[in-house]
Amino acid sequence: TPSVVIRTPWRNGDIVAALIDGQTTLKRFVTQQGKAFLRAENPHFPDLLPVHDLIVQGVMIALLRQAA
Repeated sequence: TPSVVIRTPWRNGDIVAALIDGQTTLKRFVTQQGKAFLRAENPHFPDLLPVHDLIVQGVMIALLRQAA
């Protein structure tokens, strides 16, 4: 089972665990022209722009996988 290690504070371009409008997700945190939003690594998915709230809960710094 993969494990995620997190840290704070976050910076532009970090992959973050975030609560956006009541939904939790793991996405890249981006700020452009003073506006914060979340960007998926998959280019087929749209950017997530908060309607109400964007709360960063932590920053992913490592993904640990066990070999089978």
